[in-house]
Order: sequence, then structure tokens, then C-alpha cells
Amino acid sequence: FYDALVYARRHYGDVDVRATLVEPTLHNFDKLKAHYGASETVGQIVKYVNGAVCDSCCAPDGTTQIFHPRWSLLEEWEQKARENPDKHPKAFQTPDGSWRQRWLYELNSLDRNNLKTHFKNDGDVESTTIQCLPASRLGDDHDYVMIDVEGFDFEVLASLDLAKQRPLVINFESKIMEAQRPDALWRAATFCNDAGYHVLRGRANYICVRGDAPDVALRDVVAKTLG
Repeated sequence: FYDALVYARRHYGDVDVRATLVEPTLHNFDKLKAHYGASETVGQIVKYVNGAVCDSCCAPDGTTQIFHPRWSLLEEWEQKARENPDKHPKAFQTPDGSWRQRWLYELNSLDRNNLKTHFKNDGDVESTTIQCLPASRLGDDHDYVMIDVEGFDFEVLASLDLAKQRPLVINFESKIMEAQRPDALWRAATFCNDAGYHVLRGRANYICVRGDAPDVALRDVVAKTLG
């Protein structure tokens, strides 16, 4: 999503950009604010939300459990790669010199099983209790909604009230649902279609475009996502 904001600023510099960035774990939430806040420019207004967006996932007390890697394990792996360049020669060959496997820090899911591909031992995965809130709490004035939540995209999507909240474009990841929860993927596509959106399938995402959306305003974002 950070890249999407940079893209918007680069190509639509005369348009105010207002964004709500949501991150469930406090560990990554602090990184998100530091990463994006350093690049915030005039015309970009950002609201940060630490929690999970979902109606059906919430316990009665308004919380839910999020599963994530044990942070100290990832820090250990990164440190070993740094100290042993002969064994890991490409570990830091990235444009900004950061650890190539840093994406592991971003693996969070409401289902522990979604992390088993990368973490075989039970002790490598931990859970944290976090705030849980419906999408309606985020406001009604978003033109673009992007959802990427490790296979629980339908649950987030379903918390949108599309009779009231009418974003121009909804972009949700489909790869994990297609492989593990095809029924949820079908419900997600149907949910958008029934609300008057054109549903387009990309390589790893679905794009739902509001039926009355202006073509010119959406051409770039749709082409970029589906391409």
C-alpha cells in the first residue's frame, strides 16, 4: 500500500491523498509509521490504525488473536545472515540494502496454519491479542480499498457496508483463498458483484470497480494491478 501512495503522489501530485493504513501487530505498526511517515508530503493525510478489520472475527470484548512469527527468531535469522556473508551472499542484495527475507516480518494471520509453510516448529509462531473493529469504523470516504490479510480477505470485505461505503475500487488478494478457501473467494466476488461492482480477475488479486466509476480515473490503477 505504501507503493500505491507513492504512485499516487508521483502521478497525481495535484490531488489530495487521504489514506487509512491498518496494521494488526504493534511490532509492524511502529515500522509502518516510521517507514511511511518519513516520506509523507504536502497533500497526503494519513490515519494509522493498529488492529484487525473484521466483523465476524471479533470476540465479545472487541478483540481477536493474530498469529505471527516469533520476532526474536527473525531477528536471529537476519543477524546470522549478516554475520555469515559467505553462507548467505545474496541476503542483503536489495535496492536499499535491507535483508531479502524481511517480508517474513509481515506474515500475520488469524489462522496459525497459514504460517506453517514457513515455520515448521510450534514455538516459531506466537499469538497476540489485538483490537478488532469493523470497516465501518474507518469512515465512508475512501475511493480505493486494498485488502491483503493472508486468506481472510472475505471477512474484511464483508465488514464493508457497500450500501453506504462506495469506494471506486476494491482490490483484494485472491491467491490464498483460491488455494485454501475457494468458497470464501466465491463469496467475496459475489459480494462485490451484488453491490454493483464489475469484478475483474488478476494474477493474484481481484479488482472490483464500481459500476458508475469514471473510466479515466481508474485506468492507471486497474492496469497497474492486473498487469
